[in-house]
Amino acid sequence: MFLNPKKTIKANIRKRNSIFPGLGTTYRISLSDDGPSPQEIQKIEFNKFADKAVDEVSTMIGCFERSEKKSKSPNSDKLLHYKKLDNEFLRLTVSFFQVIQEIKYSGDTSQHAKNRITTSLFGITRWLDNKYPSWNSERAEVERNGKEIEKRVKKEFKAKRFYKTKFAILAVATFFAPFIFCWFSLQKKYPKWFKVISFLWAIFFAILAYRAPKI
Repeated sequence: MFLNPKKTIKANIRKRNSIFPGLGTTYRISLSDDGPSPQEIQKIEFNKFADKAVDEVSTMIGCFERSEKKSKSPNSDKLLHYKKLDNEFLRLTVSFFQVIQEIKYSGDTSQHAKNRITTSLFGITRWLDNKYPSWNSERAEVERNGKEIEKRVKKEFKAKRFYKTKFAILAVATFFAPFIFCWFSLQKKYPKWFKVISFLWAIFFAILAYRAPKI
């Protein structure tokens, strides 16, 4: 087994008594990996940098949509359609995400890759500063809405996961005791096909019980 020369290896030396009398003290040496390599650390830091840039652009898009809506239809609560947004803004944002995609596919984590992302990001910022000087004032509202959406999505995910577990338990219980648990399938949250199958199974089970020879 060859050790990775790019990683730091630390030797742990422990003193112990020899198992054979008269041989004195012996030492046990073990090698342990002392954390990730510099290349791995660079990759982790770059991914954090790229993710932060993507979040920033997503916030900019939200700020732009709110600013554009206020300028064109301030009394409307509806978001503007994608095709109605400014073509130059679309070009800049699409170009940014293309840069992110190209860099991630290439695996480049150098400073040059960071500079490409930063240049594209600054291009969007400069355009917004010229078109809507007060666009940054919408940031708090956009971030607040984003957090609310994230919380709602997490809540729905947990509810959906709990529903699947509960649904599986009810299906098993209905299979073994259909007379009791088929009635629980009448709740609105369960699909119609499950209700039909539950009661058909209960009827079939009742027929079997009725035709069973009585002792």
